[in-house]
Amino acid sequence: MEKLTATASKTTFPDWYSPETGIYSSKHPTIPLPADPFLDVVSFIFSHHNHNGLTALIDSSSGFSISYSKVLPLVKSVASGLRNRGIKQGDVVLLLLPNSIHFPIVFLGVLYLGGIVSTMNPLSSELEVKKRIADCNACIAFVELKKVGKFQPLGIPIIGVPENVNLDEKSNDFEAFYMLLYSNGDVGVKPVIRQQDTAAIMYSSGTTAASKGVVLTHRNFISMVELFVKFEASQYEYSSTDNVYLAVLPMFHIYGLSLFVVGLLSLGSSIVVMRKFDVSETVKVIDRYGVTHFPVVPPILTALTRTVKGVCGNSLKCLKLVSCGAAPLFAKTIQDFVEVLPHVDFIQGYGLTESTAVGTRGLNTEKFKKYSSIGLLAPNIEAKVVDWITGTLLPPGGSGELWIRGPGVMKEYLNDGEATALTIDKDGWLHTGDVVYTDHDGYLYVVDRLKEIIKYKGFQIAPADLEAVLISHCEILDAAVIPVVDKECGEIPVAFVVKRQGSMLTREAIINYVAEQVAPYKKVRKVIFTQSIPKSAAGKILRRELKNSLTSKLHKMSGELSVIEFAAQLSNYSLPGVFFTCIEQDSQSPKYLRNVFVSPLVWTWWTCSFNMASSIPSQPGVLEPRFLQMGPQETCSSRGISMKSTSSEGSTSTSSSSISQTVIGVLHLLVSLGIILAMDKLLKKAFVAAAIKFPSALFGMFCIFSVLVILDVTIPAAATSLMNFFEPALLFIQRWLPLFYVPSLVVLPLSVKDIPAASGVKICFITAGGWLASLCVAGFTAIAVRKMVKTEMTDAEPMAKPSPFSPLEMWAWSGVFLISFVVALLNRTALGTAATTCLPFLLASTVLGYMVGTGLPSGLKKVFHPIICCALSADFAALAFGYLSQSGLDPVLGYYLTKVSSNPGAGDVLMGFLGSVILSFSFSMFKQRKLVKRHAAEIFTSVIVSTIFSLYSTALVGRLVELEPALTVSILPRCITVALALSIVSFFEGANTSLTAAVVVVTGLIGANFVQAVLDKLNFRDPIARGIATASSAHGLGTAALSAKEPEALPFCAIAYALTGIFGSLFCSVPAVRQSLLAIIG
Repeated sequence: MEKLTATASKTTFPDWYSPETGIYSSKHPTIPLPADPFLDVVSFIFSHHNHNGLTALIDSSSGFSISYSKVLPLVKSVASGLRNRGIKQGDVVLLLLPNSIHFPIVFLGVLYLGGIVSTMNPLSSELEVKKRIADCNACIAFVELKKVGKFQPLGIPIIGVPENVNLDEKSNDFEAFYMLLYSNGDVGVKPVIRQQDTAAIMYSSGTTAASKGVVLTHRNFISMVELFVKFEASQYEYSSTDNVYLAVLPMFHIYGLSLFVVGLLSLGSSIVVMRKFDVSETVKVIDRYGVTHFPVVPPILTALTRTVKGVCGNSLKCLKLVSCGAAPLFAKTIQDFVEVLPHVDFIQGYGLTESTAVGTRGLNTEKFKKYSSIGLLAPNIEAKVVDWITGTLLPPGGSGELWIRGPGVMKEYLNDGEATALTIDKDGWLHTGDVVYTDHDGYLYVVDRLKEIIKYKGFQIAPADLEAVLISHCEILDAAVIPVVDKECGEIPVAFVVKRQGSMLTREAIINYVAEQVAPYKKVRKVIFTQSIPKSAAGKILRRELKNSLTSKLHKMSGELSVIEFAAQLSNYSLPGVFFTCIEQDSQSPKYLRNVFVSPLVWTWWTCSFNMASSIPSQPGVLEPRFLQMGPQETCSSRGISMKSTSSEGSTSTSSSSISQTVIGVLHLLVSLGIILAMDKLLKKAFVAAAIKFPSALFGMFCIFSVLVILDVTIPAAATSLMNFFEPALLFIQRWLPLFYVPSLVVLPLSVKDIPAASGVKICFITAGGWLASLCVAGFTAIAVRKMVKTEMTDAEPMAKPSPFSPLEMWAWSGVFLISFVVALLNRTALGTAATTCLPFLLASTVLGYMVGTGLPSGLKKVFHPIICCALSADFAALAFGYLSQSGLDPVLGYYLTKVSSNPGAGDVLMGFLGSVILSFSFSMFKQRKLVKRHAAEIFTSVIVSTIFSLYSTALVGRLVELEPALTVSILPRCITVALALSIVSFFEGANTSLTAAVVVVTGLIGANFVQAVLDKLNFRDPIARGIATASSAHGLGTAALSAKEPEALPFCAIAYALTGIFGSLFCSVPAVRQSLLAIIG
């Protein structure tokens, strides 16, 4: 950053780039997106039908069409039919379909019902489909009619979809599908769908693991429609309703899906659908239907150019625009196309599955015709170009990794928090893995890439998927798959295989073995036997070494690498990501390999207007822009760029830099966390000295929040600096948040053992029922007040999610547990006292329980929350130690939470962070300060109402069920945090403080375990209502549980959590209120 700042002080930059922040802004004006949180993409598309479009979808072979007037009724019919089949909101529907006019109807029908769609290549094998069903929990599938029998054994209902026939003609062959299309169209009470709800799970291959589910929301798709499809159409003078698009790209791929299934239906354009690509037929279809717009991928562009070269006359005169994407494109290919069809505009662009196809888009003007560029940033999109080694933010002209941020960025990877955290950072930047640079007109160019994905004819193949199949063979010890250039296909997968000693396994047998288990486009095309697979110390395959060794091996291979004809395979597009290796011919040297890079996250439009050497440059950003920019007249070989591999000296420097950055990061965490802990300790000491019973941390929380707000008004930079300084501590606290509330739950058996069983049942009834009632009151009050004051919902600021736990952490804590457990068994006072000796293994068992709990499948976590797993782990450890040491459970639990500062247990250590946790809430509140201010009326009103309701309803129900008055008094503050709850019951005589603590813990436990499911059932969709309802009914434990999964709700949890305790204390400090409560209790 110092280098950037120094340069910035001497250089004048364009207004779309900020040298202070390193952020590139779109040159296009910002487009307002719908603010209504309760809006689904289907309603959005059809509520904006102010166009005059007549024909929506046309089957290219039969000419049968669906008019715009019929699209929405058919969508509603499919939704109604699925509802009658038991499909409900949140269910996943799998689409294994090729292109057809039915595809958009089914897709939108599922979304209209509130369901979730996962699309898949129809050529996928049974094994791949079975894996997908298990991964995304699909409950029904749509397949081609001819494949119904093939997929029937998968264990879920299968609906056969006809190829392209008249929808008005019923046929027994597709009766189930016909019944869906012609149900009554009544969906009943349409489910409440919010923009943040999941709409689709699109699979994108990772770089070192198998394919991952990209979770896309309705908001993502709405953003895509506005910022990609509608915006592009708005750049041209002609009317969208006059446009005719040719749909050859697969609709199950994000490229085709974004255009032909969703976006174009909002414009009124006509879509001619081809089931598969045939170049001769394509030319005829373009002329027959007057196609004006043709989105393509490089193989189609090449085939089209060759065909049109040999055709005379007026062919393709109707064509206005060709846009290319999903794979690399050579400048020579662009030049040939422009020469053959000079009247056709040509553009490229860039997008990702993870960004819902929103990124950049080409735009040619009289001044600029930059065919090799991927275009300008789309509206509402921000970008950074980052040196991948030093982290320096690079200005225009510098080559670095592209980071983008905008409303199209995915929600997460399905069930893969670690991959999500690696891809989207705490500030919402999506790390694409692509190396780019920006010219001084704002146009972007892709240079290279940082990750490993194979691109076969534009289809994405994850090496790990093929490696997993290879390793499953009984005669293969190890394997690795890399890309190798192919003149026709771009790249093909080549497998390096280590056979068992004495094995007679042949190359052909291996190729056939893999082919039987994967889709045709994924087949391994070549096999090379080797003695070992090079790997790093961490076990990662060193693919670069394999690529280097392959250079010499290629000369020994005889014959051409086999390929499958493009026409037969076009519909095989895999979900995206790119990695191709370009073998080029230099006039001065022999053939050599050069790698060109494109994102392994997705489909990517981009260009190869120049060549890159196989190694990533050791000095990124030093290339002169004049070497990188290239006009359409220049060929690849005329502008080769030679780069040297990173030297060992550079590697040492990088390693040292990495170590120093790690040390600085650890010191930053320790200092920031230490300051928060010190503040908490000083506040406690001051409150004790002044004999103030009010929790010092709550006071400190509001003080810090107030200071931040004042700084934000007076010195904004200071407020930002403070937030950035404490960010490591805040992420640390958020990562371990539930742990700090667990100790009371661990020692719960000690708190309730003396309560009679009958009274215990009544208390449980009041606790569980009261939690649900308080949650409803708080949530519905917040929504009602919002409607009364007519406050419109706006999106919450994105909150950073903590990183997932690593295997190293798990092993380290396991080691601590085993060693300290054995030491404590051998000598119960080895560390001075029994409590301090037991502290390490009890603390380790608590931490391990939390780690295990967070790693449980999402379905299991709904009924077995990580907090429960955490508490049970500690209890089982205590039980095991009590049994083996013959001391019993109760004494060990006593060691866990001693409440003696001079002799602390594991629980005391954890609860020692509670004050710091509450102080940290102030920073979360500040980050959402605009929403807190905007929704102050509903926050304060709902908290006050729910607090009063909680106190008086508990008193009344206790009286009705004839619970002993002393016990009823003890559970009055059941929804208030322990510290204040104990303060409240101290106002009443005869209260059982142990019971108070136990009931508060149980209430929090119920909330932690069931709050998300109940909030979803009650249709509380926004983070404000969810946060208030959670904290007002389940205090700290509920807050910890919800915020761990929904960090955007944390600020509202925090303020409701604090205000509930404050108002409860204030109410009960009033004698009249106490008397009224006692009168009700009797």
